[in-house]
Amino acid sequence: MEQIFVKVLNMSAAASVVIAVVLIFRLLLRRAPKKYSYLLWLAVAFRLLCPVSLSSVFSVFALQPLRPAEGSMTSGVSGLEYISYSAIPSSGTVSAIEQVPVVPQAASAAGIHEPAFSWETAGAALWIVGAVLLLSIALFRYIRLRRRLFTATRLEGNVWRSEKVASPFILGVFRPRIYVPYWLEGTELQYVLQHEKHHIRRHDPFFQLLAFCLLALHWFNPLCWLAFYLMSRDMEMSCDEYVLGKGGSAKVYGTLLLSFASHHHFPLPSPIRFGEGDTHRRIKNILRFRPTARWVTVPAGLLVCLALAACALNPSTGSISEKKALDDLEKSLAWEGDQVFFTLPEDYPAERWNIHIAGRLEDGDMSMSVHELEGEKWEAGKIYTLSLANRTQLTLDAVLTDGEGEEYTRSIDLLEKGEALGSLVEMGKEDIQLTLFQQGEKVCTYAGSWEANGEYCYNSLLQMPFAAADKPEEQPAGDAVMLESDGVTLTAFQDSPLLLVEEGKEKRWLWSRGLETPYGILRLWLDEEEFFALGGDDQGQAAIRIPDTGQDALQAAEEFCTRFESIHLKVSPGSSKAYTFVRCQVESALKGGAQFDDLPQNTLPFYLTTVFVPENQRALDFSMAGNTQEYQGQDSDVPQGAYEYTRCGYITRTPDGWQGQLVGTGW
Repeated sequence: MEQIFVKVLNMSAAASVVIAVVLIFRLLLRRAPKKYSYLLWLAVAFRLLCPVSLSSVFSVFALQPLRPAEGSMTSGVSGLEYISYSAIPSSGTVSAIEQVPVVPQAASAAGIHEPAFSWETAGAALWIVGAVLLLSIALFRYIRLRRRLFTATRLEGNVWRSEKVASPFILGVFRPRIYVPYWLEGTELQYVLQHEKHHIRRHDPFFQLLAFCLLALHWFNPLCWLAFYLMSRDMEMSCDEYVLGKGGSAKVYGTLLLSFASHHHFPLPSPIRFGEGDTHRRIKNILRFRPTARWVTVPAGLLVCLALAACALNPSTGSISEKKALDDLEKSLAWEGDQVFFTLPEDYPAERWNIHIAGRLEDGDMSMSVHELEGEKWEAGKIYTLSLANRTQLTLDAVLTDGEGEEYTRSIDLLEKGEALGSLVEMGKEDIQLTLFQQGEKVCTYAGSWEANGEYCYNSLLQMPFAAADKPEEQPAGDAVMLESDGVTLTAFQDSPLLLVEEGKEKRWLWSRGLETPYGILRLWLDEEEFFALGGDDQGQAAIRIPDTGQDALQAAEEFCTRFESIHLKVSPGSSKAYTFVRCQVESALKGGAQFDDLPQNTLPFYLTTVFVPENQRALDFSMAGNTQEYQGQDSDVPQGAYEYTRCGYITRTPDGWQGQLVGTGW
């Protein structure tokens, strides 16, 4: 259900762009017959209903800034699917190129994990409740109206009279009926029937029901409510113009419409009421109505066709060359443990791939040939996973054929994952310096120690598989982390698998073949060194003294916790430790429990709740300990996107002031 919800969000986001474009075209058509404005809403309905479309360079989505960046990678779940970039990522899926930080083994042992309750789950539940509620209200009112019309009598054909009808309307979709008040007759009745029968000829009852169902599906989007309202108004105005075009009197028709004016604004799939659709604007449109000249209808029709095509078509992404597609396929390869991953390039048609993966499996006395992913329907942008366990051979053969019939082939040995960095670079463990660069400027430098995850980061980097890479035309943009040790300099770049190795005057570029990027590992190391240098370790806690000014123990504990937790506000932007907001709340843990019987009189145990806003996704990922959750409070001073976690601690009064100690999530 979460995947369906994300798909609906994608469709609604793309439809929002189309609604904005339709509003612009309606302004251009404001002097043209309203039937042309009414037709424009077909493009909105298509976007809200259909998840696929044809591609063309004439698509409105081909315009900047709606067009995706060339060669951009997605993270497994596409965002605006029509626009082909990942605007609404789903949690938990990682591509081989666009990485999330690796959770160190030490952190994993501490209980860090992904939240079990994602925003997609909560959003999907709320979405279903809203849609069901809206449809239920409409169904209830429809059934109640049908019961009121039980005593209606037939006037002619599908026209019925009823004393319980205050305004003419159409009820039904497949066999629609027109209901009119008993007192309506003569010219006024003729105008009403012309109006309502024109609705039926155009199948407006069906289109209004479809529009309402789409509104119920996308009820969370305010632009869809606006579109439903304007579509209904254009529908009614176009029928008004039809009646006037048949010789109807604008004065009589306007007076009739005013007598049936409705103040009902709640959207319903039926009935189509004669007096609805913004009566004030409809009367103004009636009074300025003039028969349409041919020189107006032809350009208006062409403009509508152009608008429908531009809004309904997807942008043409263009097809890269076969050689580039094969190169991108090979570059997407990533190894992790006994698995290998690859991704088909998004900007090459998936149906043109011919891929054969075969090898040999040996397990004890058993030896057999294996064929992987046979019969697979290839999808551009999808991540494919292969097991390397017990494989003694495994080769991927890819064949592409261009428009002239020429074949391009590539054979890749999937067991050749490259060499570990430790065998390519001689790097010592002494005097390691880590430097962060942002926007080309040096931000900070710290010594690489072996506390916390230093050993893990060092070993992970040396064990990471690399292959030789060509020098890029431009150095990768974004932040960079430099490691210097024993005459060797390694520079890793944000969102890039590239690593620049400098040994003396020699420079080499390497391409990471692992799931994690070199930048992710080095930035994790630097983040921890920076955090500890600012006082975020046990020594930093012990150094904090709160002056004894007569405050009670809880006040001192809150001041201690605020000072310690505020270190998260001082780290470098982009750090996995970076918060933009911190608030600490403490309460006494003295419940008469035996575990505190031996505490000295000057020591108070307390519970700490830290409310925080992570600065970036990495900071959120690394803060997700076992009791971290979205902020549950109601304080208006707490920003949107806040989370909270709890810890335990002690506060002790000493001759030098109050001294605190945080001990984790339990005693």
